[in-house]
Amino acid sequence: AGWTVAPELDLDLDISCLKVCVHLMQTTLTAMTKLPFVDRRQLRVPAWRDGLMLDANGAIKDAIFYGNMLDTSGAVRHLGDDVTGEGCAKTEDEQISVSLNDLPTDVAALVFMLNASTSSDLSRTEDIFFRVRDAKNEPLVETALPKECRVKETHSVLSLALYRTGEADQWDGWCMRFLLEPYSEPSWGELIPEAKKALLFAFPGMNIDPSEFVAIMRKSEDRPLDDIANFRLLKNGQEPTHVTSVRIDVGWTVLASAGVEKVDMDTNILLTDDKGAVVGEVNFNNKEEKGIKLLGDERSVDATSDDKKPAKFPVHEQVVVTLTEVDPKVKNIVIFVTNYSGTGFTQLESVRCRFVETATGQDLSVFSVDCRQGEASGKKTVMVGKVYRDNICSAFHDWKFAQTQDSELSLEAVQKMQAQRGLPAFDEDAGLSIPDWEQKAEIQWRIRGLGQFCYGETIAEATPAAVAVAVYDGRRDGDGLRHDRRARCCYPNGDSYYGQYTHGKRDGMGIYMFRYGSAYHGIFKEGHLQEGTMEHPDGGKYVGQYMKDKMEGEGTYIYPGGDKYSGHWVSGKKEGHGRYEYSNGTVLEGDWKNGQPDGNLKYDESTTYKAAGKFDKGVPLGPWQFQSKKTGLKQEGQYKYKPVGWSGEGEPPKPLPPKWKGLSWTINRETQVLRGFCKCYMRTVI
Repeated sequence: AGWTVAPELDLDLDISCLKVCVHLMQTTLTAMTKLPFVDRRQLRVPAWRDGLMLDANGAIKDAIFYGNMLDTSGAVRHLGDDVTGEGCAKTEDEQISVSLNDLPTDVAALVFMLNASTSSDLSRTEDIFFRVRDAKNEPLVETALPKECRVKETHSVLSLALYRTGEADQWDGWCMRFLLEPYSEPSWGELIPEAKKALLFAFPGMNIDPSEFVAIMRKSEDRPLDDIANFRLLKNGQEPTHVTSVRIDVGWTVLASAGVEKVDMDTNILLTDDKGAVVGEVNFNNKEEKGIKLLGDERSVDATSDDKKPAKFPVHEQVVVTLTEVDPKVKNIVIFVTNYSGTGFTQLESVRCRFVETATGQDLSVFSVDCRQGEASGKKTVMVGKVYRDNICSAFHDWKFAQTQDSELSLEAVQKMQAQRGLPAFDEDAGLSIPDWEQKAEIQWRIRGLGQFCYGETIAEATPAAVAVAVYDGRRDGDGLRHDRRARCCYPNGDSYYGQYTHGKRDGMGIYMFRYGSAYHGIFKEGHLQEGTMEHPDGGKYVGQYMKDKMEGEGTYIYPGGDKYSGHWVSGKKEGHGRYEYSNGTVLEGDWKNGQPDGNLKYDESTTYKAAGKFDKGVPLGPWQFQSKKTGLKQEGQYKYKPVGWSGEGEPPKPLPPKWKGLSWTINRETQVLRGFCKCYMRTVI
């Protein structure tokens, strides 16, 4: 399969139901022993190739996706989770290899799906194709997804079905059918009933349960708990609900090649406020905080009856979070697993967690971390996921989830969105620094998959990494680096950032709020300020260019008293040509150096006179010319330093300020030479 996307698009769309019927293609597979199924993607569409394995009655035998790269039989292998779009083959991005002869006989069908995340959809693609190759890597057949299927709010495609023919006790062979059915659901776990319906032509007796539903979270993806629960209910014609309590099942699978049955792992919970300050811990030494309880080895019946769940895994520990009872100062609940045996994750295949609605026992979401990937090497802690509060009436939330292709962040745009919702405009001077989740507004609980490995085998050693994921709200790239066009980070030092991250660095449009009250709004480049507006609590304001976070290039600084400088800057100081305007209208324009007037300048007092001459390190020196605006009278002269005596011992004394010596007057073009010193001094100009 493959598709090409437009790089400038980055849409955030709400989910709605869309289904388009397309032509079906069927091919019989007879002489193949290995079937690579491939998938191509370019640029930045977050999409995954997933595979679902079922028996003839519809029971799920296994699932292959980015969190489970190899099935238990070893016959189906995901060859790489390509999240960059650069591809793992010449013309394809992701590949799934299927060894048909090695599949267990109770596996009757495989359904392949193409999924985009909730933050993307298939409308961003310019083309999508699906290709099947044989064991010699030669193309057998391919087809394209019609344009009418690549529309907004479409997140998934049931792309291909591989199914056996004949009877269960004596299969005849394999057949393949392109399905090409698009859906709005963003993960394979939400398409289980639809996948089974697509196989009814081959297995009419397949059991289909409309409630067999679980949201499969991707790395750094986040979704509201209520939306996950209500999506299933509304689809089945039931009344929506409000999730008040969740159980988090945590488990890990030991590698068959590890040679051990058990690995000593522990589940830990870190609680932080909105600035990342730690306000509580839950672990084997402290199993309970307000609204949060670690059950340890106490497991409920439905958790141990794991074989019937869509994304099954062994459950080792459980945590119950009663959302209505969690301390109000807690914003982030970070779940991470540590290893105390010193082996790290070398003996593990995966670490997984499942969110279950406590009241109904219904699975809400599953997140899986594959420990066989290189990033786990040498690490002894993995951040699995987090549960956090979000104020859906906040300025950040309005901007984050606005249905617009324009990702530019501006104070005016956010204020307009708030006004449209009938909310009071926030403090213009403070910008977005008003705590946008502490306001007594509508609070929403969300969950986010993390999957970040870090060093440290004790809770204390892992705390800095846990705090780092707690304070950041946004997506990440394949390397776990911050990567999102609309993100938020509240730093432990009190600073806050709202805007774009690119591969771990602030890059693009953003707003940075300093803890002492200043705020920058503009463009970032590779983590540094590039061009924008900086406002200070005293009323000072700079609009212009930066280099390595210092004012450099062309820019204008408006001082608290109303004075203004426009011109060139170097390393945060006035340098080159510039114009300084006083609040009373007086102007000083010319050459500047190291923050001071230095060189040829012109001085224009608004109502009385104008002058031109030279400055040296901030003081007038050398020839100058003055002219009265009222009479036209001109005077020429120069500023000179008065000699200061020095004995030659110790430090030399500082010279006295230069004094003016008038040399000539010009009245009606007639010149009179003046002898002696004129008692006229130029006013201080800077």
